[in-house]
This record gives sequence, C-alpha cells and structure tokens, in this order.
Amino acid sequence: MSAGAFKLPTTFEMAVSPDQAYVAAVGQSVIVTEVNSRKRLGKWHPFSHPSHASFSRSSSLVAVKSTSGEIVVFGIHEQNIRARHRPKDNDEGTAIYFAPNDQSLVDASWSGHIRVRRTVDLQVTAEFVFSDEMITAVSSNRSRDTWLFLHQPKTADDENFASPSYLTVWNWPLVKPLHRITFGLDSIDAAAISPCGERIALVGYSRRKKIAELCVTTVDSRELVTREMALKGSCGVRWAGDGKLLGVFHSKGTFALDSTSLDTRLSCEMQYPSDIAFIDADHTMLVAAGNSVQMFSLRSEDV
Repeated sequence: MSAGAFKLPTTFEMAVSPDQAYVAAVGQSVIVTEVNSRKRLGKWHPFSHPSHASFSRSSSLVAVKSTSGEIVVFGIHEQNIRARHRPKDNDEGTAIYFAPNDQSLVDASWSGHIRVRRTVDLQVTAEFVFSDEMITAVSSNRSRDTWLFLHQPKTADDENFASPSYLTVWNWPLVKPLHRITFGLDSIDAAAISPCGERIALVGYSRRKKIAELCVTTVDSRELVTREMALKGSCGVRWAGDGKLLGVFHSKGTFALDSTSLDTRLSCEMQYPSDIAFIDADHTMLVAAGNSVQMFSLRSEDV
C-alpha cells in the first residue's frame, strides 16, 4: 500500500545511512534529508551527472561518484568537501562504499579495476585488475567486512556471446577472492550481499529459459531458493536492513519479497523505477521513479 511521496526531486539512486537517520537522493544534485523530520540537511552539486552515493559507517560522511568516475567526499553536517578525485580519462563504473573503519573507500570500474582508496585524499592504496572484464556491481554487508563484486566478461572479437557473468566474494581487507560463483546463468544483471554477509540475492538470465530468475544463495554458492520472474529492461535488487525482505525493480514495476521464501509481500506497477531503499524502523520501502520518490508501507496490516 502506498504511504505517499517522499518530497525529493528527480532521483536516480538512493542511499540510507547506517543509523537510518538520513537518505541521500542522487539526481542532478545530491540531497541529504533527515528521515524523521523530512528536513533537508543539504544539497550539493559537486559535478555533472552524479550517479552513486554512500554513507560512512559513522553516518557523518557521504561519498559521491559520477558517471565518468569523479569522486568527492563531503561532511553532511559541516557541508564541506573533504576530498576530490578527478580521473585523467573516463572511468565509468560502479557504486562506491566506505570500508569498515571509514578510512578507506572501495569502488570499481567497467575497465575491470577494483580499487581501495584512502578517504582523506582518495589516493589508491590497493588495486586488482581483471582484464577483459567489466565490474558492474559492488555490494557490502552491514559491517563492511564482506564484499561482493559482479564480473561481466567482455565479448571477444571472434565470439558471438560473452562468457557467463560471475560473482566474487572477498573479506576485508581486500586481498583475493574467497569464493567465485558462476551459478549456471548466461548473465547476472544485478546482485547484492545480505546485511549479515551470509546470503547473496541476484537476478540473472539464461538463454535456454528466456526468463529472469531471482535467486538467493549462500556465499559459498549453495542455492537456497529460486523464482522465475517476468522482468523487463534493466533491473536491480536490494536487501532490507534486517535481511528479512528483498526489493526488486525493473522497468515496469517493483516488488517487495520475503527473502526466505521469495513470496511477494507487495507488488506495484510503475514506469521506470530506478532504485529501492528500505527504512526498517518505519517498515517502509522507498522507490525512486521519474520525478518522485514513492513510499510504501510494509507493515503486515498494510500489505
């Protein structure tokens, strides 16, 4: 059931602070809003085309990344820029997240690079290169000590199809993958690790079945549950903070599902939703779609 609109401008992506006190909305600018009061705490336009945002574990810093790979870190209370990185060349890539101690950040690129950066100056302190691949998603658990990366091999000149997508699971500090998960799918379009770091949710496709599959696995790739879903266009998957619910969006609508059974708790048709975020204390799901952010109550009496 819709609980109304969260008054934010056109939003492509959202981030909720670890203490769930703030929501960062990424659109033409980055706007941080207090959840309880709905008061706007700040608005920043650090560069053209911001695409991702992430809060530090202390909820006092926000890192923002642009589509070209430019990064800034700012303090939400002081409203000052702490660090800035401008890539020499276009370095389009994935989301960026703070590491456990807030002193490092992790990001990745479509050029196949996974990087660890110092928060204070955004200099690279560790780098891992996967040649002929794109890193298309990054995810971490609540404590930021378990990390998930989605790898998409590029199509070779003499091939009709690329090799299947796969996932790697790492522990902090990043040294080498602990697990590699292929899962028998031709492509994995979205993946996220659970807040506890023990499960992975992913959406993938196989050319044989010709339909999307939502799968929940353990980090050692043991399948728990799978559900076929008629998803259209680009899609994404998000975990609620308590790990009990999953949010799935595609170009025609959104779903909230029980993460154990994958039974539907809420389904809503809408045009081109671009992100989902959960406010656990309020049992609320936020959905960014078009020029508004819709709120949906997930209380048992409302769904």
